[in-house]
Amino acid sequence: MAGRCAGFARLAGLGLAGLLAVAMPMGAGAASCTAAAEPGTPSAAEQAMKDRRFPAAEELFRKELAAKPGDEAATAGLVRALREEEKLDEALQVANQAIAAHAGSALLLTERAGVQIRQGNLWEAAGSAEAAVRADPCLAQAHARYAELYLLSSMYASAKRQIDLAQRLDPWDGWIHSEWMASRTSEERIGEAERAAADKTNAGAQKYLADLKQEAGGQGCRLVSQVSSTELPFAPMMYDATNIRAYGLDVKLNDKGARLEIDTGASGLLVSRAVADRAGLKPFGKEMVEGVGDEGAQDGFLSFATSIKIGDLEFQNCRVEVMGGKRLGDSDGLIGMDVFSSFLVTLNYPLHRLKLEPLPPRPGESGGAMRLGIARDTDWDYGAEGGMQNRYVAPQMKDYLEIYRRGHDLLVPVGLNKSKLKLFILDSGAWATTISTAAGREVSKLHADDALEVKGLGGKVNKVFVADDVTFQFGNKAQRQVYVPSFDLSGTSRNLGIEVSGFLGARTLQLMTVHIDYRDGLVGFDYDPKTAGYLNQKLAR
Repeated sequence: MAGRCAGFARLAGLGLAGLLAVAMPMGAGAASCTAAAEPGTPSAAEQAMKDRRFPAAEELFRKELAAKPGDEAATAGLVRALREEEKLDEALQVANQAIAAHAGSALLLTERAGVQIRQGNLWEAAGSAEAAVRADPCLAQAHARYAELYLLSSMYASAKRQIDLAQRLDPWDGWIHSEWMASRTSEERIGEAERAAADKTNAGAQKYLADLKQEAGGQGCRLVSQVSSTELPFAPMMYDATNIRAYGLDVKLNDKGARLEIDTGASGLLVSRAVADRAGLKPFGKEMVEGVGDEGAQDGFLSFATSIKIGDLEFQNCRVEVMGGKRLGDSDGLIGMDVFSSFLVTLNYPLHRLKLEPLPPRPGESGGAMRLGIARDTDWDYGAEGGMQNRYVAPQMKDYLEIYRRGHDLLVPVGLNKSKLKLFILDSGAWATTISTAAGREVSKLHADDALEVKGLGGKVNKVFVADDVTFQFGNKAQRQVYVPSFDLSGTSRNLGIEVSGFLGARTLQLMTVHIDYRDGLVGFDYDPKTAGYLNQKLAR
């Protein structure tokens, strides 16, 4: 398992923050920019994009280009339409050809960055975004792409400055305004929504305001016990009398016990309807639960627990998601480790223990308030003192891997058979490490395996393959596997907006102690070779 692949270690350790740091100072040259005027009537192609009629938009942009070859705006629109249609290779080809013909086009460089982000090529996207900002410091969309890249790297303060600048430069752009709103505090977002909802004929604004106020109801989720750290034993979750299928935590919801599976690939607290009924959890709003699988989303609802007790920790007034149907099987539910985003989370698989400790204070901080990280569904707000802060790598974390985050998902750069880096979701809830069919075909031979069944919250996966031989390299660790489940992850990638090439699951993680700093986007992997043989045999059964 242990082993250093120097080239990959250097690449994976160089986060986007390091790549973006070589770009021009944020906002340089933008002080003299003039804000965009309110746009006029959109063209037919632009209206089709707004209406999400992307095939029609593609056709209309192609007609514009036929009438006016090489037009930058039409070409940029075509790239956007192709990206939204998931025609990513074609979108990148169109962008590259246009950039070759229009060297230094900030608009086209920005669109290329958007395609590269969707493809999971974050390092290349950083170069495109840097070139776009240098080419035109007044282009709002270039700064918005920069903000997205900073946000993926847990550089919240830098991301906020970029999205604030983008909003000032073009307050009419719907994508920019949406991201800018997401970066506001709950109070600021509600204030903005109330101004829009003053127009009683605007049903969308009315619903958005109601959703924001509902979401704000979870902001009181806070630690009320006197302890700030704790250590808990893993609770075994059994296939049968002798075989463990997963590890969980014993949790009390409103003083009613539940055993929830530890799942770094899930978010918040998700419980079955039976657990909700036992704990007296009442519906607060409808929710659709999605996940891996080809059977679609499952109905559920939101609720609030008066009290949540996890070991010595007690939290009050916290949001809980309830799932109907039978896709949880006989499980009580899942607990995503992002609920502990205020802590340094250590999953010690060899000793079967979870340890929660305070995160190291940033320079000048006294330490943030402890709370469960399930109060707000946004990438932006992590409760830092004095507002949003950039990633901080404490001295004791200097060997941790800088990863990327999209929502609750932890995206780990992984080299496959010494080839190009791909992004994998760190997922302790996955029974095995898996690879997408797209990535699997690049690095190995795939064989159909009708006997292999894969299920997730989205139900059963229809078609499952097996990759013959794959070596996974992340940070300074490497693991070879000769039987790797493989299935289509295009839906997961589409929902995330970034190409996902697989999941680092139990077969890999249960050999190690895993440290997670959600606040700063850092993960540490400790491997003890003395336990590897025993655990490998146990996991293979």
